[in-house]
Amino acid sequence: MTGRVATADAAHCQHATAQAIITAGGDYLLVLKANQTGLLKQVAPLLAGPDTDWAEHRHDSTNRGHARTEQRHLRVAAATGITFPHAAQVFRTVRYTGGLDGQRTGKQVVYGITSLTDRHADPAQIAAYQRDHWRIESTHYVRDVTFAD
Repeated sequence: MTGRVATADAAHCQHATAQAIITAGGDYLLVLKANQTGLLKQVAPLLAGPDTDWAEHRHDSTNRGHARTEQRHLRVAAATGITFPHAAQVFRTVRYTGGLDGQRTGKQVVYGITSLTDRHADPAQIAAYQRDHWRIESTHYVRDVTFAD
């Protein structure tokens, strides 16, 4: 895995998984949810505050397609005080979805953790890794839901 970044959903946000990826020579970018309550309580406060405080550590993007709009606002902070193997940065993405008229109809907040340092991944790169991961998840959705696999 040398030089590669493994991305995974919250089910794989485990100490053993992170350590195995690092031991194999790679880096990780993991989604964090309530399955890791203690870790989530450490991460969330590091990413709190008004948007104006995050100008240098933020990436925003907007997409239109598939009869909807999506706005994503990602914040990144150093993983200071985080008790997780090789954690370098934490991130939070707020996603707003809506119709093509721009009216927001949904909001989702996703937290994550990565071993990538700020020298190796800035907010735009972290956002790209996260988006690339969801391309994989969308194929799982088709297989799991559409084909009842």
